[in-house]
Amino acid sequence: MNGSDLNSFPLEARKNKRVILENMALLFSEPRVRASREKIISNPTVFIGSKLGFKMNLHFFKKTLFVFVASLLFFGLHAEEDFHFKIVDEVIGKYRQRHQVPGVAVILYYEGVPYFFSFGLANLMTRAPVTLDTIFELGSITKSFTAILLALEALKGTVRLNDRAELFLPGLHGFNGPFSEVTLLQLATHTAGFPHDVSLKLPSYAQAIQYLKNWSPSYPIGTHYQYSNFGFGLLGLALESASRKKYVELLSLGILGPLQMNRTFIYVPESLSVDYAQGYKKNGSPAPRWPITLIAAAGALRSTAGDMTKFLAACLNLPGTPIQLSKAIELTETIGFRINSQRTQVMSWMKTEHEGYTIFAKNGGVTGFSTFMGYIPEYKTGIVILANKNANNTAAGQNILQRLGDRLTRMNRPVKKIEKTLNK
Repeated sequence: MNGSDLNSFPLEARKNKRVILENMALLFSEPRVRASREKIISNPTVFIGSKLGFKMNLHFFKKTLFVFVASLLFFGLHAEEDFHFKIVDEVIGKYRQRHQVPGVAVILYYEGVPYFFSFGLANLMTRAPVTLDTIFELGSITKSFTAILLALEALKGTVRLNDRAELFLPGLHGFNGPFSEVTLLQLATHTAGFPHDVSLKLPSYAQAIQYLKNWSPSYPIGTHYQYSNFGFGLLGLALESASRKKYVELLSLGILGPLQMNRTFIYVPESLSVDYAQGYKKNGSPAPRWPITLIAAAGALRSTAGDMTKFLAACLNLPGTPIQLSKAIELTETIGFRINSQRTQVMSWMKTEHEGYTIFAKNGGVTGFSTFMGYIPEYKTGIVILANKNANNTAAGQNILQRLGDRLTRMNRPVKKIEKTLNK
């Protein structure tokens, strides 16, 4: 790997580039090549000057030439397989340098194989390195968890996607204002018409209800995409009311428990505070922890690269994904609001169609952290980027995914139909 502070290794007991080397070594396992190697190794003596010697030398030359050509093929294939390492190294290296980001953790799934990349430090003062267990604030990637919880409740019949949100928000039952027209699906696709961050001015539930009674949308409800933290916060509150469970309990039962994501929290336990990365503001100064507010469902989760590996694997529907969770994730990917010919805002994800493949992506950002998650279901390829500075890394994540997607498409690899194999 390039980069002095970059340590990369595939997960599941795979070792660094050894996976590629071991796979490419199979080239020499073919009978003809293996025989040639054995002959060259077992006959090191070369006779020079005699007629017999010339024949043996020529024979040796032919054998050597054959292995030389095979070696070119070997290293060509090696470079081909090494491409995903180089992209991550290059793009994240430039991102860190441009924004002076202390530390970054990257999880890459490439055609179903997971890799972990560690860049820099989790804390500049303690010099603690970024590891699989370093805890980052996920920011708005939390919304993807919330959307999946909505899908799970819809599949169970607790709610319907087109139910009016006011039915599940005490204090608004029977209300006839504009908010009475807003559905749960519109909250999940940012089409209700709420402003971006009004929730910061509404610290209590009573204040939020009063705001909703006086609210009027910027556009007719359901006709425009307008990103809103407040909308997703309301969605979390509605799910709590509909299910009669706290948001944390819904997360545990629906996602964290089934995926064994044991280091993903809203409140980080004191015993794990040593693993909690220090976040940094845009100016480089230490940032306070992101507060837990009324709208926790919009951006309060904390997690690790290790746990996000499991979440990304589930979104790629890799073997072992629980059947109900697989169905729920598929539901979040299929219903949404068409923004233009390429982009559709589905439930939390931005779906972007490219030639030969589709990217589902979600980013996040809080005072001291920036995050990105995206994946290409057709190629079982995806990425999670966790950075401990408020420095947007969406462009970096999109860059990596598009280059990998374009590369895999150009290689004419068969594109698997986007299907959710339901694993029991």
